[in-house]
Amino acid sequence: IMLPTGTMAQEARDFADKLSASIKSFTTLEIEFGSAVSDGNNIILGDWNIPGIKGTRTEKILDISVTFVNVSPTDGGGYRAEKAVFNDIDFSDDGVRLQVRNMAINNIEIFADPDADIIRSMLFYQGLEAGPISVALEDREVFRIDEIASNMVPNAQFDEFSGGYVISGIYGDLSQVEDGDLKEALDMFKLTELAAEMGGEMAWLTRDGMLSISDSYISIDGIGTLSISTDILGYTLELAQSLQEQGKAVQEMDPTSSQAETAGLQILMSMASQLSISGLSVRFEDDSVTNNLLEFMANDQGVSRKGFVSMALEVLPSVLTPLEIPELQEQIINAATDFLTGPQSIEIKASPAEPVPLMALMAAVQNPSIANDLLNISVTANQ
Repeated sequence: IMLPTGTMAQEARDFADKLSASIKSFTTLEIEFGSAVSDGNNIILGDWNIPGIKGTRTEKILDISVTFVNVSPTDGGGYRAEKAVFNDIDFSDDGVRLQVRNMAINNIEIFADPDADIIRSMLFYQGLEAGPISVALEDREVFRIDEIASNMVPNAQFDEFSGGYVISGIYGDLSQVEDGDLKEALDMFKLTELAAEMGGEMAWLTRDGMLSISDSYISIDGIGTLSISTDILGYTLELAQSLQEQGKAVQEMDPTSSQAETAGLQILMSMASQLSISGLSVRFEDDSVTNNLLEFMANDQGVSRKGFVSMALEVLPSVLTPLEIPELQEQIINAATDFLTGPQSIEIKASPAEPVPLMALMAAVQNPSIANDLLNISVTANQ
């Protein structure tokens, strides 16, 4: 009678230890689970022990358990789980209440040796979801997120990944802001509450190092939508592993030391020496904020909005003269004229003829003409 129970308990403890090792292998974060219990095909972990948070609010917030559903062993001595479901958080302290519900991660694989397959250990789950999340101050909700969802799905060969994320129903109560400068800015934008959404898609081809980020955006009601797309070359598995190892070494240093600062700079240079940009787009779609801003600035100058726009456009050519790039200067002036007289959208694009190494771009940053020759920059409005 006792043998199966003892075997399941050993499996639960082994699962917990290998999960801790996987997390530590790519983050240096030490997480131990004091409680590991089997319940049929499920394993329940609790009593989180994370050095550095003992006696803090974070420790109290993480006083929850997580259930790994349909756990099964793999041939290599690791485990798979259909998903991990976290207990809801409902934490109150000093008049502030935090609630987090429906937290889960999906399609989990844990390896016996996390260093044996670095890419699978780094991406040991394929999906994450949570929400709603809310923060209340003295029983008044001041912040909320309705839902967070993300996924990163590999192909059969595990050398191509695609996925995305959405953070929807972002709400913030701005009516209680008391800081003078911030309140003035909010009044300028006519904002008493924040309503926003974020999202984006990406793809990573480890075999040739192509990292593509498409339409990574943040959209705020009454402000507008800012979106960024870029294609980066050279982000290979070898570079990812090297950056991970260097990052782990830095995390073990005193963050205020010169040694950590030097190591951080070395990481940046290691990355810049291997990466190239083959395309970049930054686009802003207006949702009334430009009109509000222009009216505010015109009133501050004691002129009409039309008069203020005319003044700004008259000054712009002389401001752009130091660029010494006539074609780009003309594009900027035309785009600014279109946008300021009828705000819809404005976009800056870089479309280089061939990928531009980041090191070359860093060297050219002090010379706009060379940077423009490398990147082939264009500026358009209301398109």
